Amino acid sequence: MTSAPTARALRAAAVGALVLLALAAVVHGVAALTSVDVPRPVGGALFVGAFALAAFVVAVRAVLDRADRASWVMLAAGLVAYGTGSLLWLDADPWLPFDFPTPSDVLWVAFYLLAYASIVRHVRRVRNDAPLTLGADGLIAALSAGAVVLSIARPEVRGDVEDVATALLYPVGDLVLVALVLVALAVRSWRPDPTWTGLGLGFGAFAVADLLYALQQSDGVFVRGGPVDTLWIVSAGLLALGAHVRRRAADTPGAPVWGVVVPLVGTTTSVLMLAVTTFRESPVVVACAAAAVLVGLVRTVRLAVDATALAESRVEARTDVLTELPNRRAFLEGVESARQGQAVAVVLIDLDRFKDVNDSLGHPAGDELLTVVGRRFHGALRDGDLLARLGGDEFAVCCAGDERVARALVERLRGRLERPVHLADGVAVHVSASFGVAVTDPDELDVHELLRRADIALYDAKDAAATVVYDVAAHHQALTRLTLAETLRRGIGEGDLVVAFQPQVTLGDGVPHPHGVEALVRWQHPTRGLLGPGEFLGAARRAGLMPALTEAVLEQSLAACRRLRDGGHPLAVSVNLAPAGLLDPLLTARLAAAVDRHGLPPEALVLELTEEAVLRDRTAAGRALADLRAHGFATSIDDFGTGWSSLSYLASLPLDEVKVDRSFVAQLDEPRVQAVVRAVRRLTWDLGLSLLAEGVEDQGQARWVREAGVDRAQGYHFARPLFEADLVAWLTASGTAVPAAGSRD
Repeated sequence: MTSAPTARALRAAAVGALVLLALAAVVHGVAALTSVDVPRPVGGALFVGAFALAAFVVAVRAVLDRADRASWVMLAAGLVAYGTGSLLWLDADPWLPFDFPTPSDVLWVAFYLLAYASIVRHVRRVRNDAPLTLGADGLIAALSAGAVVLSIARPEVRGDVEDVATALLYPVGDLVLVALVLVALAVRSWRPDPTWTGLGLGFGAFAVADLLYALQQSDGVFVRGGPVDTLWIVSAGLLALGAHVRRRAADTPGAPVWGVVVPLVGTTTSVLMLAVTTFRESPVVVACAAAAVLVGLVRTVRLAVDATALAESRVEARTDVLTELPNRRAFLEGVESARQGQAVAVVLIDLDRFKDVNDSLGHPAGDELLTVVGRRFHGALRDGDLLARLGGDEFAVCCAGDERVARALVERLRGRLERPVHLADGVAVHVSASFGVAVTDPDELDVHELLRRADIALYDAKDAAATVVYDVAAHHQALTRLTLAETLRRGIGEGDLVVAFQPQVTLGDGVPHPHGVEALVRWQHPTRGLLGPGEFLGAARRAGLMPALTEAVLEQSLAACRRLRDGGHPLAVSVNLAPAGLLDPLLTARLAAAVDRHGLPPEALVLELTEEAVLRDRTAAGRALADLRAHGFATSIDDFGTGWSSLSYLASLPLDEVKVDRSFVAQLDEPRVQAVVRAVRRLTWDLGLSLLAEGVEDQGQARWVREAGVDRAQGYHFARPLFEADLVAWLTASGTAVPAAGSRD
């Protein structure tokens, strides 16, 4: 990298070279216009020195412009080649025994090739897709320019190599370079650029000078040291000036306007040349023009193919690959278009328990389910409604209308989910969904805000099991819940969860004996203090934090169990397992690794499950429970009797314990409730299951459940949830009551 002092010195030297170059142009021009007889060596030195100075200025740009150094090195080398060729033209070429090609011609052609490579390299650096099209444009420009030059300058040319080269090669080469500089400008969307403007003027001046030279040579009036030589010097100066001045802004690709201008002008010119020139008059002109038209046609075909591919890629960029519905990008554009001048509603749809399908049946089944649901939703739309898949299991619909229209749409969509989805492997899946709606007046909200409001309503809908329409109050509540969820996420990572343990006792001989403990999570909130599970578990479920929360509780519970056993209290610890956890294929392996890590036997851990967990997918649940039992883990059904219980699963699934919900124990003074509990007791006896009563809070309840034959119980009558130190004290005192560890569960 060039240091700052060095860069300043180089720029100063370049300015000095430009000043000398300008003086050379002025001196040579004055001498040429006033017919002053300048000595041949002095004129030659001015001419060749001008190109040497121009090459130096371009070389300075190459040193300072590291990003585009190769382009400037090639242009500097081209100027050196041109100046060297001019020196030979002045001194050595006249003594050669042949007229064409001379060493000067070889060096001049090298200038054009290097300049062409310099521009192509620059354009390619800005736009990687330009080189092939750029080559075609250059060829069209060369052929059409050749036809024009031949027609104007030497219409009598019939194929003499030297004459064709003099009249065609150099002026056409200049015009091609001008065309390519225009391409470079157009790649930048025609933004003002002094560098490439200077280069374009320089190559344009070359074209004028070479054309004047061809005309004067044709008429036999060319004089060395005249105005044409001055124009060549000015051309070199313009190239040097373009290299010296530069914009600070970085190169950025622009619109592909350049893909139309050059070939359009070239082919139009060639068609006109064909219209006014006959083959007999000038076969070379006709051949150049016809070739330019042919290349233009080929390029047009290529543009048509590219346009078709571009249209297809744009469709693909706005289409969901799986369902072939519009994706999020297309949906946002569609909503923006639909809301102009009319009220619109956005309905967000989230499939319930879709993750369970993926976890239990695999991702192919989940993909099939999404495809079928997408087709069903599409059938519920009106003309003008837009359905999209935003990602995962989330769909969205935009419709014109108010809240009433949106609710009617939701009912149609919900109706499409009433029938089960039959998947390829023969499994029938019942699907439900949550719907969040946001409505806006014309131009009231931007698209992103409208979608955000629908998302807030959807967040509420997941809890309410109903369609929710956004309102301001819901917005504030949702923000509160979102804040709670994010704080909880950080709290889990930072170890802010703590575990309390509620003892479970046996009742067989009338004297309660500690049998195990249930782990109950608490959260030490940074500002609100210790929170019970009822204040944050809902937020954890909605935010997908249950796996991380369960893992944290499990680790703390097993560590406490290890310490209790080391202290002479060989108890089992019961840990609640989230419904989705039972469908985790790695569940048993993870639990086995956990108990092994803490040096505990599998029977030290009891997994408490809800009826929802075992009924969600009974086949998968059966496999998971059998695997857990085979590895020595016990399982318990928590809160039995609170939902739509299916007693058949007690007989078909390998369970170990049933926990009667506290709501039954609280009503034991009701004969009908007593009858239910006795029936459950007989059922569990017959099935070989243990029965535990939750929420036993007084002596009467404890006496009743013992007399009814209930095996075990837990509740405030025996002990509140206790932190580990208090639990040890309670165990040591054999049931002495101590203060509670937190809020009541």
